[in-house]
Amino acid sequence: MQIKCKTCNKLFYRRPSHVHKNNFCSNICKGKFKTQSGYITLICKVCSKKFKRVKSWMHKAKGLFCSRKCSGKHNQGQNNYAFINGLPKCLDCNKLLTNYDSIRCKKCTTKYFKGKNHWLYKLGLSSKEILQRVRSKGLKWRYQIFGLYNFTCVKCGQRGGKLVAHHLEGYHWCIELRFELSNGVCLCRKCHKNFHNRYGTRWNTTEQFINFKGEL
Repeated sequence: MQIKCKTCNKLFYRRPSHVHKNNFCSNICKGKFKTQSGYITLICKVCSKKFKRVKSWMHKAKGLFCSRKCSGKHNQGQNNYAFINGLPKCLDCNKLLTNYDSIRCKKCTTKYFKGKNHWLYKLGLSSKEILQRVRSKGLKWRYQIFGLYNFTCVKCGQRGGKLVAHHLEGYHWCIELRFELSNGVCLCRKCHKNFHNRYGTRWNTTEQFINFKGEL
């Protein structure tokens, strides 16, 4: 739709969804409009230095400090948003921390996020088993599954493209069938994602896949 620039009154086109209360044909006109309201003189809360700010900025709380340095000084100690009775202590070693919103020191955080507490932890899988899956043995099994199904998704019939070798009995719990050809099927990436969105990524079974394959 055609609208008028708030600063220079020039007509220009804009999508209806992008029309606001104040519309400008360029960033130059937008900047001129903001300075039209004029500047006001303020006093910094920290260093008491006088500085100027555009009036239209005042609703964004930009008139309290003359610089980021002064803002940082002001937001220390009791003025910090996370301040609760002084600096906190580490939950594990009881060491005094330097940040008000910290829970553990760096050393204890590294120790804590290991094993089961790590966000990438694979249930029941050791680092050796994970490497085995992505290296030679896992890759060989993957390409054998692709060849067995002629590089075709058994769900939607897509041939070629981005394919995935899916384990019928879950990889993490069915150790004896991990690299058996009878325990794999070929799926396209979209169908594989749909399966795990429906049944999750843990304790998957052949029965789940039979039900998924039979769905329209």
